[in-house]
Amino acid sequence: MPCNHAHAREGGDEGAAAAGEAGQRGFHRERLPSLHTPADWNRSEYIAARECTPDGGVSVVDHSVEGRDDRAEGHIWIDQSADAVGVSCEYDSPMPYWVSTAAALTDWRIWEFVLTEDRLLEAPEFADLFDDHRQILRGSRCLGHLPDDHETPADYIDGLQTARDDLLELTKQWHQGDYEDRDAFRSTITREALGLVGTMVHLLDLADVDVTFEVRVPSLPKFDTEHRRTMARSLAVGLAICSCYGQHTGYRQLFETRDEKLEWTTGLDIDHDDPLGAVIPSVSVVGDCGGTPEGLATILQEELAEPQALRDDAPEIAVDVPVVYDHGRKTYAAIVRSLVATKRLRATRDAVSLFHGLAATPYDAAVALGRGLSREAFERDIRTDEVRRALQALQSDGLLANASPTIRDVVATLLRADQPLTQSALADQAGRSTRSLRTHLPRLEALGLIEATGQGYRLCLSFCTDAERHADVLPRLVEDDLTLARDVLYDAVALDDPPDRVWDIWIDLGPDGVPDIDALRDHVAWAWWVIPTCQALADQEAVASASVATARFGAEVDHGQTSIQQSTGGVSV
Repeated sequence: MPCNHAHAREGGDEGAAAAGEAGQRGFHRERLPSLHTPADWNRSEYIAARECTPDGGVSVVDHSVEGRDDRAEGHIWIDQSADAVGVSCEYDSPMPYWVSTAAALTDWRIWEFVLTEDRLLEAPEFADLFDDHRQILRGSRCLGHLPDDHETPADYIDGLQTARDDLLELTKQWHQGDYEDRDAFRSTITREALGLVGTMVHLLDLADVDVTFEVRVPSLPKFDTEHRRTMARSLAVGLAICSCYGQHTGYRQLFETRDEKLEWTTGLDIDHDDPLGAVIPSVSVVGDCGGTPEGLATILQEELAEPQALRDDAPEIAVDVPVVYDHGRKTYAAIVRSLVATKRLRATRDAVSLFHGLAATPYDAAVALGRGLSREAFERDIRTDEVRRALQALQSDGLLANASPTIRDVVATLLRADQPLTQSALADQAGRSTRSLRTHLPRLEALGLIEATGQGYRLCLSFCTDAERHADVLPRLVEDDLTLARDVLYDAVALDDPPDRVWDIWIDLGPDGVPDIDALRDHVAWAWWVIPTCQALADQEAVASASVATARFGAEVDHGQTSIQQSTGGVSV
């Protein structure tokens, strides 16, 4: 899917852009690298991406993202200690994505605040090899643009900045049509971009800097299966290049077939008790999956299992890549703790349960916390009314994953209210009919999410008022120690006059003496969103699923060897 790498800032049309309708500043969303620069990445989004991804793995997050005005503009996050870097780039096809990523990784901020000459000199893994064993950096770590005449790390930094300029010059030629063979020239640019990305990732790893990539896919709903597979295959190749076994890149050892490259490659000593390498960056793929992120996760697993054909004489090593698409309480808790700390607040169990249960995705929880709260003068626990205030920052589609639009609109409206609303006022403000509300409100009451008072309906969450600022008004499942199926879902199910098979679920008790509520998904349509929401609010573990998998690429190693991810519940693909 070819895409011009350009952004026509000069003389751009005032109308909406043709691609993505993102012409807020009156510019086409085409790409021209000489006219854009990477920008700062939002802290909340960076933390969401970082916490959603397993170390050295891939996360799929079903969260709609908008196209940026300049889709070639990478966003960068650097933590204050310079021990972590995050890069967020928009994906529509491989070449522009990898060019944008390479440009962001070689931006001046990286050299100014992270990979300074002093830091490289103090990084023993890099400095020792740079001085005495430069061939290992070139032939094993595959650090490009490192000739023998570079006397200092500063010389190498200059060389990488020159490589960035050369890459962007190639994209300028692409935009101007200055090439003979379109496909061949596009492949050249992509290869150069991937090489520069790999060099920067390995250099950051040698300097002990964590790397997080966010792959933003605003057009994901329009991607057909082949387009998704192309994206997955490109990411798989990129992660193979950014993988390592000791001081060796996984791609060079397992897939490289060019004789001139293999001649430069140094020998590999395999520890047969530990033949598994790892991917260096963690990757968060974010886009609107239509409620089924497992489909994209499966494609990623399949492509990660074989980025390219294994070389005949490849060493007996492999690389494991965990892939996740379902994000549990641990992820939400990490996001809540990290972001409330920036507001001088402390996370509480109740707050984590509320964000986990009510926010549609971890990204939505991060957006709510980033936008909805201000910094406090003194450190203290976050209050329930502040959870409400944070959640008010979300649109209705950022609430209650997989719930119906009416349910989401009702909850969003009640979140914004500062007093109970009558049914007619609720219907008017939510933009829904009173007939539709009469269908849904009783179920929300039975679940303990809303309450009918003498003045109208209210969400069971403290109002942002003086009267309730220090009161803990909470949903039943957060406030009380309830048995989920018996005390909550039974009341909600009874409203629908369900078939006998549903009541059999309550008779056929499981080994713990409670009904198998997950079986309701086969008989009750709303159970698909209600069960996870209730489990999150009640701080109850969900039934184990296949939402975590480990893709393995490389040689067939001893099956007695297991990766950390596998030993904690992953499955091999």
